[in-house]
Amino acid sequence: MDGTHLISRVGAPQSVQVLQLGSKEAPTTSPVILPNADTLLFAIAQGNTISVGSTRSCRILARSTDQSPITELVADSVSLYALHLNGAVEKFSLDGKLEWHTIISGLPKLGSILTTKLLITSTDSAVVAINTSDGSAQWQYHSTLHPVSLCQDPKSSIIYVALTANDATASDTISCLTPEGTSISRTGFAKTRITSNLCLIAGGIAFGYLSGADTTSQRKTARLCYWSGVTTFAPKRTWDHALPYIVSSVSSNGKSIISGGFRETEGEIISGIDAFAISDSATLWKRRFSYPLVSVVTVSPAYAYIPFTFSTQATISTKTVLSTIDLSDGKTYNELPIDGAMTGFAQGVAIPAEGMLMYADRSLPQVYFLKP
Repeated sequence: MDGTHLISRVGAPQSVQVLQLGSKEAPTTSPVILPNADTLLFAIAQGNTISVGSTRSCRILARSTDQSPITELVADSVSLYALHLNGAVEKFSLDGKLEWHTIISGLPKLGSILTTKLLITSTDSAVVAINTSDGSAQWQYHSTLHPVSLCQDPKSSIIYVALTANDATASDTISCLTPEGTSISRTGFAKTRITSNLCLIAGGIAFGYLSGADTTSQRKTARLCYWSGVTTFAPKRTWDHALPYIVSSVSSNGKSIISGGFRETEGEIISGIDAFAISDSATLWKRRFSYPLVSVVTVSPAYAYIPFTFSTQATISTKTVLSTIDLSDGKTYNELPIDGAMTGFAQGVAIPAEGMLMYADRSLPQVYFLKP
């Protein structure tokens, strides 16, 4: 919710369990953990089908009458909310009953927020709040810019929206909204294109961006920054770092900020992660990789988890490896081969009660439980 990608009570995975899903289609969403469920552990969408399961079995819960694929699932203790590629949004009970169906205009983005009364999501043109009881539109926030990231401060409930012009010579914006949809602040960033999620940490906000152009190569400069005072009408850039890759993921374990991403220039791939101290911007450590880092960097208090998928030309037997990085020094703590995962994962989730990670395959109807 706060954009940190922080999970708790998960160690370094040492073994893999594979589970076949209820439908024959590949997953179209990441798995979502079902809060307070007795026997069911997770839900996942495969096209317009929703499957639920535990570590031992999986079954089909419901098939939507809307033929557009589901691109995101959100869950609370009693319901599942399915967001479709065509803008359809549905609410299902945990026994598979359709409770309501509605349509929002625009192409939906990932990263929806669920409150006690609202499902808040973004499209290519607006932020939309839907009443979870009946599916009615509660409010909409429109802008001439395009929403690129959505997160919420768990303490103040303020919603942060990153809005982009998709142009590093223009000015991107971060707007702050109340849960009722009222805009309370709007901060513009000159000659900036936001390229990552917004990460709320220590009263400030971190994000990656492209800005201007290098005078020699004419390439846009990739950077990571940390700002304070965005909600108090007194924004201040605390620190800013140039990086050799385009920052697509920003995470935090509460002690440091971790950026990740890649960039291809003249046939050369520059890929890596960097860790910075929150307070004084000191570079704690950095890592560079020979393969693109395209996944979100998920972190726990002690580790970062990075799945790498290798090309079919790579001379290795396993095409996907989960690398566990020690956040204290940036060194590789463990590398776990994932047999059968040929095209990588959708974003992983933690299963705190079980102390493990769960990933969905991008092309096969199966999920992986990565156990410590």
